[in-house]
Amino acid sequence: MTVIVENPGGQMTKKPETRLVKRIIAALENEVGGYWVKIWGGGDYQRAGLPDIMGSCEGLFFGLEAKLPGGDYEPLQRHEAKEIKAKGKGIAACVHSPEEALKVVRAALRRTKARR
Repeated sequence: MTVIVENPGGQMTKKPETRLVKRIIAALENEVGGYWVKIWGGGDYQRAGLPDIMGSCEGLFFGLEAKLPGGDYEPLQRHEAKEIKAKGKGIAACVHSPEEALKVVRAALRRTKARR
């Protein structure tokens, strides 16, 4: 099940990056399972720079920033990715396609299984 929380105005946006996020979440759910969510950013009560997609799969936490091809982290997003890796021992990555997101998740799952 894909969970997408609407933005405060209640309007679902049709931006290309939003469509990419939806495709990535669908691919992750269909191919590797787990729990994946997109929460619309912004507002006084949400921390700035959080990844577009957060989720867990087989006990691992993932923070994935979805960018169109050629895009990269903004400075605050890069900081949050470093925090996820350093403090939370999670996996954070900037991804540009569903295939790239699957590659990141599958590689992390393989590394974890190899250690067990």
